[in-house]
Amino acid sequence: MAEVPLKLIRSARFLALIACFLALDQLSLALATQSESTNVTPKSPPILITARNKDGTPAELSASDVELKLDGESHSVEVRRLSPQLRYCLLLDVSGSLKDRLKQEQDEAIALLSKIPKPGRDQGLLVAFNTESYLDAASSDPQQLIKAISSERAQGYTALYDAIGACADSMIKTKTVYESDLRVMFIFSDGDDNASFLKPDGTLQFLAKARVRVYSIGHGRHPKSVNALKQFAENTGGRNYFPANQDDLERILADISDELADIYSVKILDTPRSDHVYKVGFKVRKKDTGLSAPRQYFVPLQ
Repeated sequence: MAEVPLKLIRSARFLALIACFLALDQLSLALATQSESTNVTPKSPPILITARNKDGTPAELSASDVELKLDGESHSVEVRRLSPQLRYCLLLDVSGSLKDRLKQEQDEAIALLSKIPKPGRDQGLLVAFNTESYLDAASSDPQQLIKAISSERAQGYTALYDAIGACADSMIKTKTVYESDLRVMFIFSDGDDNASFLKPDGTLQFLAKARVRVYSIGHGRHPKSVNALKQFAENTGGRNYFPANQDDLERILADISDELADIYSVKILDTPRSDHVYKVGFKVRKKDTGLSAPRQYFVPLQ
């Protein structure tokens, strides 16, 4: 991928909060290293998937139920259920295109933070964005992120792709301590973008390299914007939602919560070529069982 100028946050507040977040990450790594039960991420990281039965209930999977192909080539796998710790970034669109819906979007973000992350376990970033991106909070306490959701009026252009790239880049640079760590990005936006340096394909490259799953909650009106949010979610194994009302939002949050609580690790038993983004193909041999899985997989340089 060609070098693309990425408008990361430039403020001193951003640098201080990122330093704090990285310090917490390093502390977790140090504590994990001291533990005999530590399960450090292997060089070829697992692919994290969700399995559900036709009726929406969690499905039981074994290695014999799953066929994995990377760039069309079959690989032997080991499959096991996880209880994942989340490393998440919540992206909040505060651009001018959200002028009439900013309060609704903020309320939805607060509802998600109140229901999904587990205090003291999951590490989160809150990033507001318009023309640029602003890191408002970094904490393992979702209440700290909720307090940082401001009521400032929506203004400016929209650099959604750059904001996604910035959050993905910060996740790439943090160390994953446990195999069960699941990187997630929650996006609250209408999907419009009129100010980014990044293009959708470049944004997908960042998401693939960060191995992050995207859940977007949008209020898009234009097909191009809606399709962009859908593409980011579906290519990473996540989902895209457009809530119609409060009851619909509650259903969406319950769906996300169920997905994140029912994760399987698919560990590749051989060693794929590193520093490469693979096209992922999953096939489930078990009847009436569906998977939510990424369509791309990145093996970092060994």
